Amino acid sequence: VPLTRKRAVVAIQVPQSKTKPHYALEKPLDPQGIVLVRIADNSVRASKETVELLRYSGRQRDMKVEYGDKERVLMHYLASNAFITVKDYAELAGIPNAAASRTLVHLVKANVLAHAPGLEGPDRFFVR
Repeated sequence: VPLTRKRAVVAIQVPQSKTKPHYALEKPLDPQGIVLVRIADNSVRASKETVELLRYSGRQRDMKVEYGDKERVLMHYLASNAFITVKDYAELAGIPNAAASRTLVHLVKANVLAHAPGLEGPDRFFVR
């Protein structure tokens, strides 16, 4: 659609992919690249948690969940708060960020929690 003599808008419809995530290369010959997700009308860089959940999307979600002290602390917190971030959960449970991330992602995969990528902040996890 022409806007002016020098500018135009091109609209392309791309069907949803069954294999996710897709990586965009920041530099030529970049072996990994970055993953972008759409949030409303913005493309934002996907967090490590979002990438892991994209890899898992479309698979069976019935999983065994071990409910220990760190999960009990999490669910107690979420009973009175709308959401939690990886950093907040790590501080609350006294565990490393990597352990907090793994636990939250596992609970999303098990269909206990839901996940919302962050537009201008960290990803949020909340009770489903």
